[in-house]
Amino acid sequence: EDGIRDYKVTGVQTCALPISTPDGPKALVGDITLRYLYPTYTGREPLEVPNSNGDVHAPPGTRVEIRARTGDPQESAQLVAYDLPPSPVTVTDGRQLAAELTVTGPGSWHFVFPKLPSPDYAIVPDPDLPPDVSAESRQRVLSVAVDEDIPVLWTARDDFGIARVVAEVNEDGKKHEVEVRKPLEVPRELGGTSSLTPSALGLSPGSVAKLRIGAYDNDAVSGSKAGWSAVIEIEVLGAKGRAIRQEKYRKLLRDELVLVLAEFLVEPAPAFTTVPEARPWATAANARYEAFDALVREAWGGAEADSFDATLLHALRDSRRALFSYADGLAEIGRAHV
Repeated sequence: EDGIRDYKVTGVQTCALPISTPDGPKALVGDITLRYLYPTYTGREPLEVPNSNGDVHAPPGTRVEIRARTGDPQESAQLVAYDLPPSPVTVTDGRQLAAELTVTGPGSWHFVFPKLPSPDYAIVPDPDLPPDVSAESRQRVLSVAVDEDIPVLWTARDDFGIARVVAEVNEDGKKHEVEVRKPLEVPRELGGTSSLTPSALGLSPGSVAKLRIGAYDNDAVSGSKAGWSAVIEIEVLGAKGRAIRQEKYRKLLRDELVLVLAEFLVEPAPAFTTVPEARPWATAANARYEAFDALVREAWGGAEADSFDATLLHALRDSRRALFSYADGLAEIGRAHV
């Protein structure tokens, strides 16, 4: 090609005499090896990349040791990274180069020789993203007593480490954070169930607030960043308000069960007379509970395992399951004898 003269191979890459480019001639180098020394907080071991194309890919704060070989002997060299002043380069036997730079953001680097510079090589910072946080509740709106634990299951994950987990409370546009967990180490994954009460979050009976769980990473270079879960709505009840709510949903539960029972009372007895009819009947009968199931999810999704309401619901669930399992069992027996 025009502008290239007398090239020779010195390894995987090519060393050549100056080449003409739109920006002017460049002194090419080859056999580039990059050794990455990552920031301590990442927990990464050093990584060496031989036969590199010269482009740097690493998180901010990474120190990069560069070794290369020139196409022509050079008396001296300097390294220019970003728009910073040149830094020294060690030249051995006129051909071997050794230098280093620190990744601070996007940019480029190149060598400068007495007559010509080398081509530019890209510096591409790998972003250290905020933690990924999720929070789950079994109800769309959590109605809890002021001294009752808020039933929220949360998980947090980060590429390098989680420094702390917080709960952010937003009441009428006023936000504040309360610490949920501060691990002794910096794990990459953390999870648990919230043991905070509305009182511990600064809420009182009658409060309506939005809650989300956040996790801060351990980024010691760019600064700790937070990732957030979806918002969960909280309604704080006093002792009287909780009793009123329980009474309301118990009446709704009664009304729905009366409708379900009515369906069973008006259908023929027995409901089916042949084995093949067992499974269709079970499917249709189970569908009668759709409104009941929706009510249970809304009102008792987070009911305590040892509460009266939970005991009642579990008894209803077990009886219902036994009835439909019996019908399904008959259908299976019938199929086995066909």
